[in-house]
Amino acid sequence: MMTFRRILIGAGVCVVLLAGCTLPYPAPPSTPAPTGVIQPTGDVSPSVTPGGNPTGTPISPTVELTPTGTESSPEVIPSATAAPRTPVPVIVATPEPVTRLVYLPQAGSPVAMANFIHPELGCDWMGVAGQVFDLAGAPMQSVFVEARGMLDGQPVTQLGLTGTSQAIGEGGFELKLADKPVASTRSLWLQLFDEAGKPLSAPISFDTYNGCDQNLILFNLSQVSYTVAFWLFFPMVLR
Repeated sequence: MMTFRRILIGAGVCVVLLAGCTLPYPAPPSTPAPTGVIQPTGDVSPSVTPGGNPTGTPISPTVELTPTGTESSPEVIPSATAAPRTPVPVIVATPEPVTRLVYLPQAGSPVAMANFIHPELGCDWMGVAGQVFDLAGAPMQSVFVEARGMLDGQPVTQLGLTGTSQAIGEGGFELKLADKPVASTRSLWLQLFDEAGKPLSAPISFDTYNGCDQNLILFNLSQVSYTVAFWLFFPMVLR
């Protein structure tokens, strides 16, 4: 009996002690505010947020212009200016006189006559002979004379030298063309060369005849000078 009382008293003391004690409970976790949502404070008009419109009322977005504190100057566009002209090269021609020496037939030359340089041969000879004169009119020595072309269907090439035919005179030359007189028209040419083979004259054509009184063609040439103007072109730059 005594033991039962003691148990009841002990149990009552524990109840009283438990009633006066408060056991700690862990605090509930705080819920973080939604990211991107602006919580209105007071009487503030709702603004547009990425989370949407919480009130459901259509809201017009408002664009605010924030001054930068400095006023921008208006852009200045330069006016168009003429580009500098590019110099253009221009070719300008200038005549340049040049003096040249040539050999031309003397007046009345060539002329056909009877063979007097070889009278012993008479009509059994036909050729061309003559003299070459310089600017002062003096006979020239050691000038090569060539006769070439076609005669009676056959090619002819004869080469002589002034100063080798005394029958013609000082500085004379002679070239045999055939053993008899043969007629031809502009099929033979006579031309002068210097010792180096450089032409001193252009080829000059002459005629031959089939008569014994015309079997010698006398051909005299004289040196003459003339001036020609060669056009030289010089580049010039015009601005």
